[in-house]
Formats: sequence, C-alpha cells, structure tokens
Amino acid sequence: SLHDALPIWEDVPYLCHWFTVDDLQYLQRSGRCSKAAAFMGSVLNIKPILHVDEEGRIVPLYKVRGRKKSIATVAEGYSEYARDPKGLFFICNSDCMEDARMLDDLIFQKHGVRARIITDIGPVIGSHCGPGTLAVFFLAKQR
Repeated sequence: SLHDALPIWEDVPYLCHWFTVDDLQYLQRSGRCSKAAAFMGSVLNIKPILHVDEEGRIVPLYKVRGRKKSIATVAEGYSEYARDPKGLFFICNSDCMEDARMLDDLIFQKHGVRARIITDIGPVIGSHCGPGTLAVFFLAKQR
C-alpha cells in the first residue's frame, strides 16, 4: 500500500525536491528573484533548477536554457541524488501536466519506474512559483 511505501520519520530530513519554474516573474513578485534577474532570465529563456535548503530558503542549483532542458536536468538530478532511483518518487505540477508526464517518462526510460503520484501543486506554492512549476520529490542519499 502507499502508506507502507511512505518514508518513516527518520527519513524526513532526506526528503529532497528539485523543481523548475517556467516564468521568473512569479519568483520576482514573491521577492525570491530581483527584477533585473527576472527580466534577463526571461529574455534569455533561462529556467532555474531550484530546491529548498535545510533553512527553508529557495536555492538555485542550475540555470539552463529552455523548458525541455530544465525538465531533463530535474530528471538527471533525481538520477544522481536519489537514494534508490528505482524507488518511490512523486511529481507535482502547476498547470503543466504534459511536462509532468515528460518528466515521468524520462525517469521511466532510465530507471524503469513511474511516479507513484502525479498531482497538482497547491495554491500557496503555485502563487509564489506560477503556472509551469514542476517538481519531483524523493528520498536523497544524503541531507
């Protein structure tokens, strides 16, 4: 069952999430990105790969050009950092189900497993990150 597959409390610090956004203007509006960075990122089609650190801050991991490259980079991050790449993972999206399926397909092609759940991002995170936000949640090898 899903309940049996979920991490136990000792695993919680290892819960990792990598995400990307489609439009930097939402990060700028919520104070997580400067106006200049949002403008230049939009002009250059930069899509950041982000995660939330142990202190709860959004931290950029990579900056790539183009949506497909950002999705592929999130999949590569899962492959590199997941404790068990053939194990349990979840995908969340903000009005970009096609991209969520693409991410699931990339992970499936490499590891032969599908996301346990593909679901929508809630309104609070969605309002800060905007439509086109795509995230993968998994247990990492290290904190």
